[in-house]
Amino acid sequence: MSGPENVIVGLRAAIDRHGIPFVQLVQQPCAPMMILKDNPANRKAVVNAIIAQSRGHAGYAFQ
Repeated sequence: MSGPENVIVGLRAAIDRHGIPFVQLVQQPCAPMMILKDNPANRKAVVNAIIAQSRGHAGYAFQ
């Protein structure tokens, strides 16, 4: 990767059909992986997306 050294990636814990836990990259359906530069604007967007998702909104902060 020739991008920035400090980045933000979304990860979450998941469990496969055999009950084995694994780490999964969070991204939009049918979209390329999102690796964001670590800066105040992206941090705020990530926080807003997490808040929206926790409130049951289906939308994504990154289009």
